[in-house]
Formats: sequence, C-alpha cells, structure tokens
Amino acid sequence: DDDGSNEDATETFFPSVPGLRYIPNVLDAETHDVLVQFIHSQLALGRSGKLEKKATYTPIPPKWDKRLQGREMLQYGTYTHSNRVYTDHEVEVEPMPEILRELVVERLVERGVFGEEKNEEDARKNLSSGGGGGGG
Repeated sequence: DDDGSNEDATETFFPSVPGLRYIPNVLDAETHDVLVQFIHSQLALGRSGKLEKKATYTPIPPKWDKRLQGREMLQYGTYTHSNRVYTDHEVEVEPMPEILRELVVERLVERGVFGEEKNEEDARKNLSSGGGGGGG
C-alpha cells in the first residue's frame, strides 16, 4: 500500500498520554512552501478586507498587540471566538479551501489521523506577533 515516499517517517507513540502520537514528515519541503505562500496570500487579502467573508480573517486585538501577545487568525468552515463555535447562520467564513483539503486533510487521512469517513470542513491558522510560535 505504501509507495515508499515516507519510509524514513516513523511514528512515535507516547504511552503516558493515551492516543498521543508524533507523525513526522507529513509535509515535504515543497508542499510546506506552497502552503506558507497560500497562508501569506490569504493573510494579505484579510488585512486589506478583500476576503469575501470578512469574518474569515481576525486581526490582532489592539490591547493584546500592545503586550506582544496578539495573534491574527484565519478561519475556514466555521467561526470560533473564545472557545465558542458559531453556526453559519451566526457568522459566515470562507469554506475550507481546496488547497488545504488536498495538501493537508488528505495527507492526514492517509496517515490515519482522520478516518476515511471524516470529511474535515474547517481549519484555523493562528499567526503570532512578536516572533512567537505559529507565525510561519
């Protein structure tokens, strides 16, 4: 079944945390670069107010930005705020982009992270300011 493209990718399981596993090399360098470029283009569209569904992009709240604790967010499929998931009728965001489905979701299905029947329809990307994690 395996085409050998991930033969050096060995999963690591952590018995102390049931269900936790590390799966290396889900994305190759070229795919990573394509995704980073896509995220940067979406971020630019969001910052300039050019995304069709405005709630897809969330800017850094000013009070957080002053403390360098802020993050920008891109949300696709569903909108969340303060750990609450909003329905499409409450807040509309862009649907899951096909590039994310093809380059991320399908790879996660192939690696067994999601089952075949799982059809992921939403994704989030947090981009931290001040050189913090997640800004890539």
